[in-house]
Amino acid sequence: MGRWVTINGAHVWLEEGQSPMDAFIRQKGGINPQRKKMDEELELLEAYYQDAETEEERQKYKEKIDKLKDKMYEEDMKNWDKNLGNEIVSNVTSNIGQDNPNIRTFSDKIANQSKESAIVFDDNGKEIMFKDGEQYKVQFRGQELNQLKDMNFTHNHPTTHMYDTMFSKQDLIFMYDNDLKSMSAINKNGTIITLTRDKSIITDDQHKPGFLAGDFQRQKESLGRQAGGSLEKLDEAGEQMSNWLEQNAEKYGFRYKRQNR
Repeated sequence: MGRWVTINGAHVWLEEGQSPMDAFIRQKGGINPQRKKMDEELELLEAYYQDAETEEERQKYKEKIDKLKDKMYEEDMKNWDKNLGNEIVSNVTSNIGQDNPNIRTFSDKIANQSKESAIVFDDNGKEIMFKDGEQYKVQFRGQELNQLKDMNFTHNHPTTHMYDTMFSKQDLIFMYDNDLKSMSAINKNGTIITLTRDKSIITDDQHKPGFLAGDFQRQKESLGRQAGGSLEKLDEAGEQMSNWLEQNAEKYGFRYKRQNR
């Protein structure tokens, strides 16, 4: 499944989930096996980076990632006219970011649950899976995980406060690791926050999609410490985090939307 798009005047077939850069390069002659191997290595290193438990480990993987990206850039330049890079995004027509009414429909079903629940659904509004969870988590295992790629995912955060409504680091890692198309969370007031991936966005070396979880969590923890135990200040911190996503999500290859009741 895919669509035709225009990239720098060229008519290019864009596969579902494929970035415009990859589509353009493949049409011009393909990515060589060495470059493909680098992509796979980068994906693995980014996963290790996210799972690192100490700052020392994170730094070690960050250095490896930076060195690999330098090599990838050199390889790309063999197949890629660098003057086209900024033109791709503006020349690609995409429906990503448009309202998906199914997000509200499915999210409302679980908004008032006392424990976390989740619903997985496709773009046609077909429910793929429903899961009841525990107080603050829903777990997926085995074959369930194999059904998540390119799906939309919504779950409830049983709270009325914006700080607790915001995504957790685990939410964002789960979205990235399982290649979800969108991740939504709804609170008891009916407020929905949604991140939708947009693979047509070209990110820089400091804002790869896999880096969002860690960067967002550091911002959230910093604001939480500043708020102390004040619920009013925590609500303010939640609003700040929503604003942070609105301003920064696109840098990491995502679109952010907030819907109030």
